[in-house]
Amino acid sequence: MKEHRLFDAITDLPDGVVAEAEIKKPRRFRRWYIPAVAAALALCFFLGSVLWPDGATIGMVANAAYLAEYPDGKDSALPYYGDLSGVEDFTRAVVVEFFGDNTDSNRVCSPINIYMALSMLAEVTDTNSRKQILDALGESDIATLRENANTLWNNVYRDDGYSATLLANSLWLRNDTEYVKDTFKTLAENYYASSFVGEMGSSQMNGALRDWMNQNTKNMLSDQIAQLKLDPLTVMAMVSTVYYKGRWASAFNSNYNTRELFHTVNGDKEVTFMNKNSEASYYWSEKFAATVKSLGASNMWLVLPDEGVSPEELLLDDAFWYLVQGGSYMDMMNGDAPVSTKSLIVDLSVPKFDISDQLDLTEGLKNLGITDVFEMGVGDFSPLTTDWSDIFVSQALHGARLKIDEEGCEGVAYTVIGTNGGSVPPDDRVELKFDRPFVFVLTNRDNIPIFFGIVHNP
Repeated sequence: MKEHRLFDAITDLPDGVVAEAEIKKPRRFRRWYIPAVAAALALCFFLGSVLWPDGATIGMVANAAYLAEYPDGKDSALPYYGDLSGVEDFTRAVVVEFFGDNTDSNRVCSPINIYMALSMLAEVTDTNSRKQILDALGESDIATLRENANTLWNNVYRDDGYSATLLANSLWLRNDTEYVKDTFKTLAENYYASSFVGEMGSSQMNGALRDWMNQNTKNMLSDQIAQLKLDPLTVMAMVSTVYYKGRWASAFNSNYNTRELFHTVNGDKEVTFMNKNSEASYYWSEKFAATVKSLGASNMWLVLPDEGVSPEELLLDDAFWYLVQGGSYMDMMNGDAPVSTKSLIVDLSVPKFDISDQLDLTEGLKNLGITDVFEMGVGDFSPLTTDWSDIFVSQALHGARLKIDEEGCEGVAYTVIGTNGGSVPPDDRVELKFDRPFVFVLTNRDNIPIFFGIVHNP
């Protein structure tokens, strides 16, 4: 077998190419979700083909049709009762690794997107290669990871007419390689991954990949996606995407917008601030002040470092992580936590922003202990194909974009592998003005991290 490269594309973007996972909305309910206990997965494993709009024929290896059924009156996904410690530790490690040495750039990523992509990578590896991925994800074995990843998917996925968190996974395979088909069945059943096969590196295959990604990311990352293409030596591309859109539970009124200065590390600039006065929870610690804005089924944490403290310094602060990863509200109220909280009138002023980022994950993943898969002749890809000795991961990219305005928040991400002072507030009112670099964390209601970012320049 010639030297081949494994190209893993993990994103918050669109569709797939070797096994197709279709999520169908039930028509009976206007509001619908996908709880694990009320879902039926119909797997059809076959050889066939899909005719893409440009006329290119891409073979289909497996098709997973995900059918959601909900009992009458059920209008929300089930809460996540599993152990989130692995996801929390992984999120912290990823954010510190990729954002820790930043000084003045906007940064944004989707921890859950990267987690999902690496979970699928674990499924196509074995022995020490798999163990390194499991260790990085904080999971003990592949069965536990498979269960947790599937449960996370079903907890996070949402499309209820008010907000949407849409996940999609796909695999893109070359048409001259023999694959272990049971692996794609596993990926379809547990990760709802569509798998397709075609001539790797061809304009048709590249076009189908980009179309899939743009569809699943609502064209929000079209400029980045336009640059993606599959090298002819690529054996497989994994693509994982996430699309998010939510409306503030209490929207900003554009009539109250102001043009004011935002203090970047490179000088002041005038930007549009959204302003709102309302009763809210105010949080403070030794290095930051914060509040949280509800988006219905999700929350956006807005964390303002103290004067003289950079956003990147907060990434090393235990109190910060205690807050955004769901520390006990009662303990904070009672003063038994590293963060304190109080309900009062918050005069919130936050800039509108639209930020994007692209990360090369390769060196960072190596620093997190995932090394074997990047070395030809070392990585074990035996669950993928019988002829795997020359396969290795040649590229690992992650792209993301998130924006907020008066109505709400919208964000997408993808991964390719071939975060005013913290003083004690007054009794009844506090001003919280985000006029210098700050951190935001978007989580679902069970504190699963969908997006994490730092705004240096709105």
